[in-house]
Amino acid sequence: MNCWKTINLSKDFGFQRLLLISLITMISAFISFYVPLNFIHSNVQLQEDHFLLFMCFIFITFIVHKLLHFIVLIACGQKVSLKMEMLLFYPQLRIRACHSISKNLMLLSLVTPFVILTPIFLWASVYFPQYYHYFAMLAAFHTGCCVPDFIYIRQLVFAPKYSLVEEDKDDFEILIQNKH
Repeated sequence: MNCWKTINLSKDFGFQRLLLISLITMISAFISFYVPLNFIHSNVQLQEDHFLLFMCFIFITFIVHKLLHFIVLIACGQKVSLKMEMLLFYPQLRIRACHSISKNLMLLSLVTPFVILTPIFLWASVYFPQYYHYFAMLAAFHTGCCVPDFIYIRQLVFAPKYSLVEEDKDDFEILIQNKH
């Protein structure tokens, strides 16, 4: 196996730039979600109660996001380790595959949280119209959390067809088979 490409978000983008891209994505997504919902629910009186519940949803959204990555890999028969570490007061989940993962499985794992959680939040904004502003914020927050996944997806789409992905401590390596 040869390493075709190494993707390290910290080295390639830097924390501040990645955070800025995520924030811009969150703001853009909020505008994209809120404006149409505002037209749909133009006669609805917004309620501002349940703010603590909203904060709990913000708190657990990223954890559920990570668990969805984990569930996809486990469901497809991959051996994966899951560790929880505390980052200040927030639990951080670390998921690590024990073996190389095929490109297609990695793409599925990366796209699953966005495809599942964001539509759920948008559906909830239609089903609970008095709280659509909260659900638009949750959908936008989650879209911003998906930015690193989108970057990995973009890199993997251009990788060779039968490549494998191996996870290191801080990066992903895209591997290709040696041809003799």
